[in-house]
Amino acid sequence: MKATLRPHVVGNPLSPKPRKKKRRRREHREQEKFVAWARLRGLLLFHPANELVGYVSKGRAAELKGLGVAKGVPDIWILGVDVNCVIEFKSPGESPTPEQRWWLKMLGKRGWKTLVADSAEEAKDFVMEVGL
Repeated sequence: MKATLRPHVVGNPLSPKPRKKKRRRREHREQEKFVAWARLRGLLLFHPANELVGYVSKGRAAELKGLGVAKGVPDIWILGVDVNCVIEFKSPGESPTPEQRWWLKMLGKRGWKTLVADSAEEAKDFVMEVGL
């Protein structure tokens, strides 16, 4: 039986969620470049895969939210000894969502260094500037 793609249906892994493909790919490419560089430097970092919530059933999405998945959480979290930072990657010309802005503001108030970056180079410069 051959799988066919249909309009997006929550919970159906064969129906991709519509999105801005070119911009999203560039954003992901830049994030991947940055993560590869950061790992070579031995930085302790992670990416909370919150975007997966849109690809699971409503029941599983509710379960994940109950476990702490939150909308707008930054893309990359870097844990240092004296400084911690988060980076939200965006394609050029795109802005953070209200939820993303809230997270960045709240983390900044708690002493975290925050950045919205549109390139791996910008993120690398930021990380070196804050001393990681």
